[in-house]
Amino acid sequence: MTGWGVADDPPQVLTFDAATLKVVVEVFRTGPRRRILGQLTVPRRVCLEVRHAEGVRTVLTDDLGRFAVADLPSGLVGFVAFTAAGRSEATHWTAI
Repeated sequence: MTGWGVADDPPQVLTFDAATLKVVVEVFRTGPRRRILGQLTVPRRVCLEVRHAEGVRTVLTDDLGRFAVADLPSGLVGFVAFTAAGRSEATHWTAI
């Protein structure tokens, strides 16, 4: 993607699981910051919270369940998905 800068290392691929939610992400390291390209394994639009050491970022996935988040701090990250029906589901936390 244009404007994402040059990563220091090859991306790290991680999978986050919850009862009915699975998120697969590529984590790119750029100095002390991280950027994530991700996708839900079941394509759907959801409001997705990306929880991290500095707070929360909220993104909307596209029809294929894809999303991107730039300029995250290194450290623990977890996801919470909110469906149109008002349900929420959280994944575990993992260090990036």
